[in-house]
Amino acid sequence: MINPFQKRATEFHNEVESFLPLISPDPIKYFLMQGDYADSLFSKLVVIIGTPGSGKTTMARLFEYPTLHSLLLNHDTSSYAQLITIMRECKAVDMSVPCMVGCRLPLETDYRDIWELDYNEELKCRLLTTLVQSRAVLGWIRNLTSVGINITQIKIVPRKDAESSMPLIGGATSNAIRSKARYVENSLYKVVTALIPKSVDDIIDKSIDGYNPLDVIDYIEIASDLYSKSPIRLKPLVIFDDAHLLHVNQYEYLRRWLMRRELRVARWIFTRLDVLSPKKALETVTREPLKSDLPGITKSREVIEISIQGRIAEGTRNTSRKSFHGIAKDMSERYIKSMAVFSQKNLNSLADLLQEDPRPLSDVKINEIQNNAISEKDKLKIKDKEFNWIVGEVERYLLSSNKKDNNQDVKWSMVKILLHRLVNKTSQRLLFDLEDTPIELKADSSLYNGACIHLLHKYERPYYYGFDDLCDASSENIEQFLHLSSIFVDYARSLIIQAKSPIISSVRQHKLLTKKAGEIVDEWDFPECNQVRKLTEEIAKACIDMSMQPNSPLGSGANAVGILQEDFEQLSDTYPDLARVLHFAIAYNALIIVPRYTCKNKEWCLFELGGMVILKHGLTLKRGGFVEQNVARLASWLKG
Repeated sequence: MINPFQKRATEFHNEVESFLPLISPDPIKYFLMQGDYADSLFSKLVVIIGTPGSGKTTMARLFEYPTLHSLLLNHDTSSYAQLITIMRECKAVDMSVPCMVGCRLPLETDYRDIWELDYNEELKCRLLTTLVQSRAVLGWIRNLTSVGINITQIKIVPRKDAESSMPLIGGATSNAIRSKARYVENSLYKVVTALIPKSVDDIIDKSIDGYNPLDVIDYIEIASDLYSKSPIRLKPLVIFDDAHLLHVNQYEYLRRWLMRRELRVARWIFTRLDVLSPKKALETVTREPLKSDLPGITKSREVIEISIQGRIAEGTRNTSRKSFHGIAKDMSERYIKSMAVFSQKNLNSLADLLQEDPRPLSDVKINEIQNNAISEKDKLKIKDKEFNWIVGEVERYLLSSNKKDNNQDVKWSMVKILLHRLVNKTSQRLLFDLEDTPIELKADSSLYNGACIHLLHKYERPYYYGFDDLCDASSENIEQFLHLSSIFVDYARSLIIQAKSPIISSVRQHKLLTKKAGEIVDEWDFPECNQVRKLTEEIAKACIDMSMQPNSPLGSGANAVGILQEDFEQLSDTYPDLARVLHFAIAYNALIIVPRYTCKNKEWCLFELGGMVILKHGLTLKRGGFVEQNVARLASWLKG
């Protein structure tokens, strides 16, 4: 059987019936339904910006009319209950009746070719808007007729102040309007694909001039349907997908044109950061949120921008990570249940296949780690009483925290780190009182994670295992989650075929994840990918050096570098080449920018490594630890 984790639901499931069971309602709720801007999703221009694989196209397809139609027809299916509830909340459906007719226009075909024509910019932009309007009209009608609605039952209703413009878009009947849209599309397609460009006079067709159906249409009415015997009023929605493939000037013109408040149709733009200039891209992902509880959302009088690149502030980033865990869990369960090899064994969750307990190191290595800690105690001239207190503090933490891997290797690694921390605090050591626990030497989760990082690099002890690590390594990107999950699913399936337990050991999980991550990074193929690879490797080296210091000063370790926020705000002007590399690093999940991060009474901008780079280089998945740098040093890494 084909592994569904290796396939993106949107691109490989053409039939709605096979597409819907795999769709989780959580992304719709998380990205579209938070805050008061949800009431304006279908009245203002909505621009959704996300990395490749963040689920933009899947979200767009969910709002197409055939998907809504199939969803409502199967409203009694228990697996659709949550999805239908969410679609009602966002006003795509009302009870058991659809409220909109959506169509998705992928902008990856011939739209960019218009820009290459030898005409003035104004005319090329007019050709673009005319072509997308004709295809939007055809898309709405095609989506309605595809579910069995006769075109004679479809009525396109104009705005009250635009009734006189109906002849310009074809006339009063849907048949006539469809015929006009086909004529316009055919005429413009001939212009775009002509071997010899036509003269301006030849392409100005009087029958095409003035064709602006988006300015005219108010709503679409169908006389009856399976849901209701009375007329149903539908809000037209046009979704411009992959808008980053347009020329930047085309994109800006399309955006301004769609911002007009008099438009009655709903319009969404799905894009990546690629279409923006480096300066604009960096501003987009670091913009101050409108409200503290709405990170990534910018709401104005005309436009709502929703960024699904990751969250802005640290607090909201932790919230988004937790929310992504829920999305990933729901999605993985849907995929697992669709595979008979697992459902036959009552395995309904990917998390159930992943062992949470790490395999301890061999006794020989544990003895070596313990002897190293004792030798370090003698080398640092630490008293026996101090040493015994530190050992006891570590044991108390491991016991109270109920760690599943409270093995001796972690214990002695933690002890060794605390020994160096004690020495670094000379003044405290002189005042050391065994009856008063020194706060700075407290054993906690950050010390525990730092010890595990040390064991990873010194003894190759497995570090990445369990469902939570799988989610965190995905950088809140659905496609990356599916890529990483697919290797576990394939491996577990092979174990079942061999009549073995399908539970994957922590050692195997770590090896599979790090190998896959390395392959993904090595196969990067996007603009400036070589420079991005070079920059991330230098950042990783700096983070490893910091994380592997004997006293583990950052606790869990580092996975980011930080520059002063004021320097970052000038970066696009002072170091344009670095800004361009950062632009594509962010756009393709190699880096995450965390602006306005407060530490040491200063405001920093962090460049946090993406999950694949973290896995490849063996860094912590915990957030917050960073190495202080400056812009000039980052720029020198690209040249060196």
